[in-house]
Amino acid sequence: MVDAKGMSVYFFTKDTKGSGTSACTGGCLTQWPPVTTTSATPSASGVTGTLGTITTPDGKKQVTLNGMPLYHFAKDT
Repeated sequence: MVDAKGMSVYFFTKDTKGSGTSACTGGCLTQWPPVTTTSATPSASGVTGTLGTITTPDGKKQVTLNGMPLYHFAKDT
């Protein structure tokens, strides 16, 4: 899956599906910044799973797919 800019998005294997929180904190967020949205109900064409959001510690909405938070990789270009 890719975002609107064509950048790959990823799952973090230490996250727990449906927990409503991210296990990626501190330095992890430097390398794996969350995919965020301003929409309470995000949508994307071609996505067959269920998109949703969780709230990040700084109050942003992080996009989830089937209950798993999504991330970018800082070194992707």
